[in-house]
Amino acid sequence: IPDANGKMSETEGVPRSEFEEGDTGTITRVRDQSPQFLEFLSRFGLRPGTSISVLELIREAQSIQVKSKRNEPVTMSLEAAKKILVL
Repeated sequence: IPDANGKMSETEGVPRSEFEEGDTGTITRVRDQSPQFLEFLSRFGLRPGTSISVLELIREAQSIQVKSKRNEPVTMSLEAAKKILVL
């Protein structure tokens, strides 16, 4: 996804699923460009350039809860979180 100025980030980042509780970072890229996934992320303000933190990681349930500063927390599968690259 391009940033607000239409520029694509050269930085790859690390999948959000590889972070631990309390970790923070900035979204650099979203690997899944399907309209449904992008709409899901948009509802929670999760887009490149957004700072997010991991509130909870539940490996047994294969889920992760993240939050940006301006939006409500969102819980997603680790599979979905792999599509969000963060630095």
